Amino acid sequence: MKTVITELPFPCEIKNKIKMKVSTGNLEINFLSGHLIKIDNTNISIEEPHRIIVKKDNMVLLAMLYKCMFEF
Repeated sequence: MKTVITELPFPCEIKNKIKMKVSTGNLEINFLSGHLIKIDNTNISIEEPHRIIVKKDNMVLLAMLYKCMFEF
């Protein structure tokens, strides 16, 4: 069984908004792009979410971003 892994681009507008809001604090922010994993010869694909890791001193916050599939 063969798998194909493709990196998804991190949304720039979210990255810019977060950087702008937290630029005054002593925070370390890491943006990790998600991946799309497709399994050949099947109709199965898995979307790994984007992750934002925010660290300050000994505290860590992990946020996971999924693509919204609904329209309002």
